[in-house]
Amino acid sequence: MYDRRMAGVKTDPEVVKAFAERFNALREAAGLGRSDLAYDLRVPYTQLHQWSSGKNCPSMHYLVKIADYFDVSLDWLVGRSDDRTRR
Repeated sequence: MYDRRMAGVKTDPEVVKAFAERFNALREAAGLGRSDLAYDLRVPYTQLHQWSSGKNCPSMHYLVKIADYFDVSLDWLVGRSDDRTRR
């Protein structure tokens, strides 16, 4: 559901940076190319490239999808925890 209170809210640059670093590390550790991962996540390659380069951060829908795909916690994925474990 769309929440108007969140419209225009800027994402913290540290969160974007942490996400990009961890996202890239997960992708590389899995031996996946960007185009392969874009296909698996059903997201345009250009969007995935923006996430990988730290130009922007995915929506909550895709954050959850990525965390599930790599079996990591959402807090770890965005740099809020050092514990990868999902609970």
